[in-house]
Amino acid sequence: MNNTAKQELSVDYLMKEFRTSDSQEDFLLVFWFHWVESVTLNDREFQKVSANSAVNHWFLVELTKLEVEFKTYLSTYPDVKGISKDWLYIRCIYKLMSRFPLALLQNAKKRELKPQRNKVAGKKIEFKIFNQN
Repeated sequence: MNNTAKQELSVDYLMKEFRTSDSQEDFLLVFWFHWVESVTLNDREFQKVSANSAVNHWFLVELTKLEVEFKTYLSTYPDVKGISKDWLYIRCIYKLMSRFPLALLQNAKKRELKPQRNKVAGKKIEFKIFNQN
């Protein structure tokens, strides 16, 4: 599947979720998880990134900027209403799908080395292991 087709499917997915969500907060949570899924490769990374407060803060700040852009469009074109207004909103915030804070993501995804001490034949031996959680 080419990149344009993936983008269209993603925009359609967001629009469907926007139209069926019970509240704005529910939709934003779906959007957040959709974005996190797009910047992670596996479940472990997904967990780490979705739980990272710095990445979440960045996402909300960028989303706010795009929502301001949407409101600017609405003030310029006050006749946009109904489903056209919804599509305009989705198209504005969808730009976030192509943005990501590389340094924050790398920091959120990294694995920490934690020392582990074991006794072997009465001697303490320290191993460095990756924290898998």
